This record gives sequence, C-alpha cells and structure tokens, in this order.
Amino acid sequence: MKRARVITSKKDSGAARRKKIKIAQEQIAKLPKINTLFERTVKQDSSLKKTDTATSVTQEEISNDAEVHNENTLEMSVDDAIVQDEDNTVVPIKSTLDVCVDDARAQNEEEIYWQQVLHRVIEIIKFLASRGLAFRGDNQKFGSSRNGNYLGLFELLSNYDTFIKEHIEVYGNKGQGSTSYLSANICEEFIEIIGKRVLSHIINELKKSKYFSISVDSTPDITHTNQLTFILRYVSEEGPIERFLMFIPIEGHKAEYLTEVVTDFLSTNDIDINDCRGQSYDNASNMSGIYKGLQARLKQVNKYADYMPCAAHSLNLVGEKAAECVSETTAYFYFVQNIYTFSSASPHRWNKLTEALEPKQKVVKMLSNTRWSARFDAISALYASYENIFTALDYIHEEKTLTKDTQSEARSLLKKMKKFESVFMIVVWYDILLRINDTSKSLQKENTDLHVVVSLLKSLELYLLNLREKFEDYWTKANNFIKEAKIDVKTTKECETLFKPDLYAQIKTDCLSSTFPNIEISLRIFLSLMITNCSEERSFSTLKLIKNERRSTMTQSRLNSLSLMCIESDLLEEIDFNDIISDFSAKKFRKKIL
Repeated sequence: MKRARVITSKKDSGAARRKKIKIAQEQIAKLPKINTLFERTVKQDSSLKKTDTATSVTQEEISNDAEVHNENTLEMSVDDAIVQDEDNTVVPIKSTLDVCVDDARAQNEEEIYWQQVLHRVIEIIKFLASRGLAFRGDNQKFGSSRNGNYLGLFELLSNYDTFIKEHIEVYGNKGQGSTSYLSANICEEFIEIIGKRVLSHIINELKKSKYFSISVDSTPDITHTNQLTFILRYVSEEGPIERFLMFIPIEGHKAEYLTEVVTDFLSTNDIDINDCRGQSYDNASNMSGIYKGLQARLKQVNKYADYMPCAAHSLNLVGEKAAECVSETTAYFYFVQNIYTFSSASPHRWNKLTEALEPKQKVVKMLSNTRWSARFDAISALYASYENIFTALDYIHEEKTLTKDTQSEARSLLKKMKKFESVFMIVVWYDILLRINDTSKSLQKENTDLHVVVSLLKSLELYLLNLREKFEDYWTKANNFIKEAKIDVKTTKECETLFKPDLYAQIKTDCLSSTFPNIEISLRIFLSLMITNCSEERSFSTLKLIKNERRSTMTQSRLNSLSLMCIESDLLEEIDFNDIISDFSAKKFRKKIL
C-alpha cells in the first residue's frame, strides 16, 4: 500500500516547516468525518461476520473509537504526520492544535533570529553615519572588494561573529526576491527610520525645555543646491545645548521667502514660534536687516524673539576693519601672504623650506579673508620659525640652478625680513591675534552664554587699549627677537572658567524651581539665547563630508537622516533603538513574518 507522507524535520527552516504543515492541513480538510470513516471501513471488511458478537461493531462503539483516535492523534509528533494516500486509506495525522503550537514556536524562533540580524544592521548603520562615511560601493556582492563600507563591515564582523557568518553564507548573495535584511533597500529604510527617531528625540527634548532660539544660514552643496541649515538652541537637563535639525533646500535668499521657510518648518514639526526668545544670523542684510531682514520679519510674528548678531562673525569683522585702517598693517599681511605663495609655488621651494625647519616647527600658512584664526596661524608660524624661513629663502636666493625671477623674488622677501619694521610688526601682531584667536574660540563653544560673551569682549577691548601703553616693551621685545637665534614657541594657555556654574544649575540641583519659578524661567530663557552661528558652519562641514562628488545623487531625506546621525552622534548612544524593529515591521507589510 502506497502512502503519501508529509514529514517535517527539526532541521527544516521555519518557512519549510510551515509549508509542509499547510499541505497536511489541506489534506485534513479533504478527509471525511472520523465517524463515517470508521463505519465505512468496518462495512468494507469482509473478514467480519455479522453473527460474531466478538467482532460486531455498533454505531456507539464506532463513536467511542473515534474519540479515542482523536485523543491519540493529539499525542503524535510532527515527524509522524501522515496524510491520506491515493487509495483513500487513512492513517493517523497530526492534530491542528499541535500544528498551531509548533507553528507558533517556529515563528518565535524565527522572529528572534531576524531580530539578531536587524540589531547588527542598526549598529553598523549607526557606526557609518556617525562618522559621515559612505555606505555603498560599486556592487552589493559579498566577497567583492568594491561592495562598499556597509557590506564590508558585515564581512569584517563575520570574521569574529559566527552568527552573522552563517547568515551571510545562507542568505548573502541570493539576489532579489529573497529576504536577508542586508540589502541596500533595507539599509535605506533604516537610515530614514533612525533619522526620524533622532529628530523626534530632539523635538521632544525641546518641548520639555519650552523656550529656544533660532539660527539659520545657507550654503551651496556639490550639486549647486542651496541648503539652509536649521539650528535650535535650548536648555536641556545638562545645560544649554545647540542642536542641528535639518537641511532645507531653498530657491532664493530674499528675507520674505526665508521667513516663510522658517515658519513652515516650525509649524510642520509642531514647534510653537511663540516660545522663541532669540534669533542669531550672520551680518548679511537679508538676514540681519533691522527693517526688512529675516530677524525683523520674525519679530513681527513674535515680538519676544530678540535678535543677536553672531559674536564670532562680528569679532572677525571688527578685526578686519580695524586692520584696514592702517596701511602699514595691510602691507605687512600682504608680505606674510607672499611668503606662503612663493614657498608653495613649486615642490622644490617647499622642500627647501621644510628641510630648514626643525621637526616640531610650523610651516608657513595661507591667510584667510574671512577667518582671522587663519591669520593667527600664519603669524604664529612666521613668529616661531622666522630664522629658519630666512635661511631657506637665503638658500633659494643663492642657488644658481634656479631662474633669475625666482632668485629675485627670494631676494625681495629677504630684504623685507631684514627690516626692523617687519620684526616689530610680527611681535605686536602675534600678541594681538593670539588674544583675538583665544576669544574667538571661547565664543564658539556651545555652552557660552550672553554673560560670558559680554565679559570676553570687554576683556579683549581692555587688553587692546592697554597695548597702546606698551610701545617700549614691544620695541625691546623686537630687538631681543633679532638677537636670538632660536625662539621658543609660545603656546596658547588654556582658558579658565570665568564664572562658576551657575545660578541655573544650582537651582536645578537644589530643586528650587518651584520656589523661584520666575527666576528659573528667566535663566532658562537667558541661557537659550543664540550667541554665535558656529553650529551652522559646523553643519556645513558635515554637508560637504556627506554630500560629496561621489555621493551627489542622494535624496534630501537621506541627506538629512545621515546629517542628523553624524552631527548629533551623541544621541545615537542615548536613544533606545530596540523598538525600532517593531516600527520597521509596522511600516511595511512583509510576507516573511518577523
């Protein structure tokens, strides 16, 4: 007698077990009722004699035997499941209850398996995004040297993780239509989900704080799209903090248009503009104009959104305009720039310069029209390596193999370096730029508040005024500079904390918010005021890192998600992503059950 057997093995995967069980269940549905089956089988048995009481079977006995049969089938294992064969001979088959129990157990095991895969996917995405690294390569094949950082990290992990190694061996290169959760599509979906989670975390943190300040600025990306960066400053439980929220593509720079973009963004993200207590931008007229600029238009919407110009930008402008007032100073900085231009014009000259320098001495630097910290770098390099640079130029001047033009340029620079005025200017401007640079760095810190800004700028102003009385000191210093063959590099001292934290922190620590509610609110508003636009500049650096020439086709949504994870990378360690798998499975229905 032939039997059609449907047997499942413990080695089968969950999908294979469910497929076999489904076939068995379909066969069960085709079977006649068990009572009828027993009755029909007895009638067809020619060996039974109707007069033999020992073998006579009544309807009641058939029913009893059926119940016993059902009880026995409940005890059978999945491995013994047998279904009806071609000649309708029926043997015991696994009960539906056992099938459901085993099915649920298999689904649970499979769910745990895929959760382990997804946890590794999330960790690798967090690692790459927080460092601004690219994900994809030229292909999506495991074993290829051009499969990108994402799959490459899985390959690296498989060398030490047997679980992911076995997963890649089974599901690695199966192609479209098979589930592995290692594909680029799954990666992109998780990038979007994680980005939205970080943004949601920031907005929830902002709402708890209530009051905030706004700072926006724009820059073109690699595809010549103007990207408006959106920064908010508020007071968290740890203190004042500035958070990047999003890059917004814009089509113009008019104040009216920018106002609409800002208000729409706040409204879309359920951020009440009436809680805004400050705004800070650069000194462009469309942003900072007192009548028709962005700050003036937002102040019409919320009169409490006080405008504060960027302290760092303002300091740069003050230094630049002050230096331009003295023609000798302008000529001197032109001379400093010429030293860099001449030295970097050819590899030969640059090699001669570096050979003349001591191992730890700085090479000459290029000036910058916008960053006065770059001017300090140029002056400090010349200040520390003056004699060595002079030696290198003198060697180039005497080298007969070089062109006459090159020798002439070197001789011209040497003459200027021999002048006492050049030495005097360098010792004076070194001290001035050193102090300005220290102040600028302090202004750029996120935890700097308005009180500290005012104190730093007043201190700088007083320092510059006192320099007017130190002409003789700098004259002596310049003479000593000339006499000494070597000069020790003067290092920047670490800035000490000018004000111990602070009344707001003390109120929170001592739980005095309810005792002094108005003071606590006033301090929270004060600390949330935007002091500089440095967070915007830092976000632009991230923009150039993420959306570069090789990644210029990425979507705006992906850009924002990756930028959030890179700029606010500290939140990736704070936010719990364990439930993100549930969010992912709820977002898109899949045939394969997690």
